[in-house]
Amino acid sequence: MRGRVNDWLRSAIGRAIRVAGVAFTELQRRRLRRFGINQERLRRRYSGSLNQNTGGRFAVTSGSAGDPKRILYTNRRLRGTKIVFSDMFVRACRAFRIKRTSLYVFSSFEPDDSLTSLLLDEVDLPNYFATLQAPYRAQRHRAMRTLAAEYGATAVRLWLITISNPGVLYSTNPSTISTFFDDLSHNWLASSELIKNWCKDQKRFNA
Repeated sequence: MRGRVNDWLRSAIGRAIRVAGVAFTELQRRRLRRFGINQERLRRRYSGSLNQNTGGRFAVTSGSAGDPKRILYTNRRLRGTKIVFSDMFVRACRAFRIKRTSLYVFSSFEPDDSLTSLLLDEVDLPNYFATLQAPYRAQRHRAMRTLAAEYGATAVRLWLITISNPGVLYSTNPSTISTFFDDLSHNWLASSELIKNWCKDQKRFNA
């Protein structure tokens, strides 16, 4: 019964996302028209050195195409980036007619210097509806990080994906997802241990 309720809630969230996709598509068209103007404004505003009053943090790129680069994200720009990612996801759901709109992002369990880490800078559990839509947002909670330390990140990811059954998987670098599946195929016993223990005795886990 609980699973059916969760699926109904996810279905309702999905319908809302598809409706919002119409409006977000039109907003994206308007943003594209203003892109050049906004880029020039950012260059003028942050062309000087970073000072303590900007409220900014640097995200470090992966360096796969050369030396890692440090990119400035002010608090305002970070909020804007979150909106852009949400907007992109909503429009993708509409464009590709994705029915199961729950999302799992392959993000780190511990904070680092990546943009993904800055976007997921939260340590408390999000609300229940947020975890139905985006179960990966629970990963930074100390109980989840404890599980990752005990069982490994791959095992915890597999457990989260299994119980949430997301419709969309995302990673900034595609190799992150392929590495996950490679780890499953080569270390299945260790990767599935958390799920087995969870099925045997859920009471031994942090509520």
